[in-house]
Amino acid sequence: MNRNVLETPMPGIFEVNARAAACRQAGAALINLGQAVPFFGPPDYAVQAWRPLLESTALHRYSPDPGLPGLRNAWASLLGTLDGRPVDSEREMLITAGANGAYLTAVLALLDPGDRMGLLTPFYFNHAMAVRMAGGEVVEIPVRPADGYQPDPDEVLRIAVDQGLKAVTLVNPNNPTGATWAPERVWAMAKGLTDRGILVVSDETYRFFPDPHVEFQAAGSVEEHPDRIITIGSFSKTFGITGWRVGYLTAAAPLIAQMVKVHDTMVICAPTPGQRLVQACLEGPWEAWLADRRADLDWRMGMVRKAGPMLGTWRVGVVGRFFAWLDGPGPKDDLDAERALLAAGASRAAGGPAGSPTPGSVAGPPATLARAMVNRLMDGQGLVMIPGDIFGRGWDRSLRLSLGGTSGEDLAEGLQRLQLGLSG
Repeated sequence: MNRNVLETPMPGIFEVNARAAACRQAGAALINLGQAVPFFGPPDYAVQAWRPLLESTALHRYSPDPGLPGLRNAWASLLGTLDGRPVDSEREMLITAGANGAYLTAVLALLDPGDRMGLLTPFYFNHAMAVRMAGGEVVEIPVRPADGYQPDPDEVLRIAVDQGLKAVTLVNPNNPTGATWAPERVWAMAKGLTDRGILVVSDETYRFFPDPHVEFQAAGSVEEHPDRIITIGSFSKTFGITGWRVGYLTAAAPLIAQMVKVHDTMVICAPTPGQRLVQACLEGPWEAWLADRRADLDWRMGMVRKAGPMLGTWRVGVVGRFFAWLDGPGPKDDLDAERALLAAGASRAAGGPAGSPTPGSVAGPPATLARAMVNRLMDGQGLVMIPGDIFGRGWDRSLRLSLGGTSGEDLAEGLQRLQLGLSG
């Protein structure tokens, strides 16, 4: 086996999903506030326009490797308008199998074995996995709760230079915290890094779902060094078509010329039906449709904020349109309760006095407060959450809540269960 793959940890979310599946099989009625999947599907107008294409043989064949020309032209034109920098649809863009496919394509093309990639933590775990599989080294750059989970550009630049980073990945709006970074901070990081010859990979998967009070800033708007900025994004999340796996990647033409080799080797092309569905989305009133989705997400943000004061010793660190980030008590805040929680988890895992092991539980006691709380919420409240420590070191007292992945009714019920589980 390839050593890089063997040494890459399995995604922690697998453990949570396996436990949830076993609980459902045992009859539990779970509410999932864990997975990052939009609650909505594609626009009706797009589905109606797309459905007749199912009869066409062309829909079921490969597209050109870089993507359908019509989709690339439309998206490049839109990005040029939004970000103030033209994009050559033929030489500077790939349509990819989702944003994950875009990121892995970029990393495999950019990194030599031993190269260092900076990830701002808490990070998106698939980014760390991609870097490690490519033989690169992950350097974690902390984003602090005291700063509202906004990055400190000076610290990012200092670590990037001191640690000899080849590239830094920015995720804005952020997964997992939900924070939309202040425009001036994004600009300072993108310009400062590229001025120093350091590549920037900007994951803008949630660019159309920023905090309603913070203007989104595209890293690619920095004009001085366009050859050092790679932008990736997701139509899957924007239009609620995660099953179709359609994303995009923009970069300077010499980079795209090399990245298309990786793209061709992995998937040849993004799924043609998904590409045509995205085209259909863009050919209709997609901006008004998105505005309605954002209004629904804003209502959900309000529900999470309202629940915040009723979470016991836990607090809502950030609320974004798709995610909220919860911070648990510090090491000295509620030590007795933490010890009891961890002990109860250890006892259940061992089949001791606290009862038999919960269906789907992993061997051994939970190693962190976050994982113990995830187990407690699932066992006691039928609520699925994600532990913070799967997003990097130092987040073992945090939880990620996905507020955009279920119905509004389930979110309301899930928040009630969360209050009971965290305050009990």
